[in-house]
Order: sequence, then C-alpha cells, then structure tokens
Amino acid sequence: MFKSLKYKIIIKVLICSIIGVLAISGTAYIQASKIIAQDIEDLALSKINKLSTRTQDRVLNWRTSIQILSSVDVVRNLDINGLEKYFSKNKDIFNDFNDIFICDNGGNLKSTNGRRANVTDRYYFYEAKKGQVVVSNPVISKSSGNPVIVIASPIRNDNNSIVGVVGGTINLSSITEMVNAEKLGNTGYAYMIDKTGLIMAHPNNEHILKENFLEHSNEKLSKITEKMINGEGSFDRLDLEGNDKIIFYEPVELTGWSI
Repeated sequence: MFKSLKYKIIIKVLICSIIGVLAISGTAYIQASKIIAQDIEDLALSKINKLSTRTQDRVLNWRTSIQILSSVDVVRNLDINGLEKYFSKNKDIFNDFNDIFICDNGGNLKSTNGRRANVTDRYYFYEAKKGQVVVSNPVISKSSGNPVIVIASPIRNDNNSIVGVVGGTINLSSITEMVNAEKLGNTGYAYMIDKTGLIMAHPNNEHILKENFLEHSNEKLSKITEKMINGEGSFDRLDLEGNDKIIFYEPVELTGWSI
C-alpha cells in the first residue's frame, strides 16, 4: 500500500513536471515566434522604405534635370540641332536618359536620336501642356519599341506662355533592375506597380506590363493593390499560390507608383 501511494505521488509529480515543461516550452515558442515575426516585419519595413526613398531620389533627379533643361535657350527656341549639341556636351547630367526630345504645341516631336514623331496620343504631352512636370507611367517607345518612362516639362517663352514640351526617355530597366535587386530571405522579393495597378517591375518578367494586379484572381491581392493605388502604406497577410505570405507596401512619391 505504501509503494502504491508512493507511485501515485511520483506519477502526479511527473505529470505536473511534464505539464510545467510543456507550458514553459510553449510560452518560449510563442515569445520566440513573436520576436522572429517582429524582426522580419522591421527588416521588411526598413527595406521597402529604403527602396522607396531610393526610387524617389532618382525620379526627383530626373525631373529636376528636365525642368532645368526647359529654361535653356536652345530648348526655348525649339532648336533641335542646338539641343543635340547641348545633350552631347552634358552626358554626365543626362547619363540615365536614352534621348532628349522637344515638340511644338502640335505634338510634333524631334529627338536627339534622330527620331521624328507625333505624340498627341501620349497623355504626358497634354499634362505638360497644362504646365506640369510629368513622370509618365511606362509606355512603349515609338522609336525603339522598348518600355520606357518619360519625363516631360512645359517650355515657356519670355511671356510665360507654353510654346512646347521638352522631355527625356529612360529605359524601364533602370527601375526594374533596382527593384529586383532587393531580396528578403530566400523567397522574399520586391515588385512595383504603376498608378493603374499594372506591374512595372517584378522578378518574373512575364508579369511586367502584361498583368494588372488590380484584376488578379486572388481577391485579397486585388484589394491590397487598390490600397497601393490609393497611396496607402501598410502590410497585410494573404494566401498566394498556396503559401501564407506577408506583403508590405509603400507609395513612391511624385509618381503614383507603389512598391
């Protein structure tokens, strides 16, 4: 009887010990998971903020270069030959640009690469004609057939009247390469959408300028894309391609784009 009581006590003690160990282990696991999740969140937020700032800085430099160019005499005179010489002498300032162009109020464009075209079908032309310095969504270049971003500024005469538009084209790859270089762990990646939800940078080239995440079959991703278009910055969880994912997003000022 004494041994039986002893065994019962030992068993109860063991059970309590096991429960205690499991409770401590469970608490430690939960705390560790929270710490890891917080570390991942902090790292992701830091990376996206850095990438957004870097993109904004580049876009601001491009805008400033074109805006200053609009006040140069050869540009105000719509002198394409003079612009070609100016562009050639200042390659260090315009090293990101493929070419510089000027066009009159009729949309007739002349470029430093010899291109001649009419751009009355391009929205950036009309926005610049309204007096705005424009950073376009990606468009397909009429001369090269490549996806480009156009920076355009109004040209004003001495009376402050708009007499034309000056602009420059930049390969979309200048953006996509910068975005694709950003990684998070083994599976995390960055992508960028324009102000309509169209993919303009993604590690999978098949998405670029061909897929609009606003129309994605994943309803949660579509709703997140809508938030991105509206200029919101936050993070969400979603199930995508059979995996539980966390998505962090932040707008790129001056453009309407979002990363």
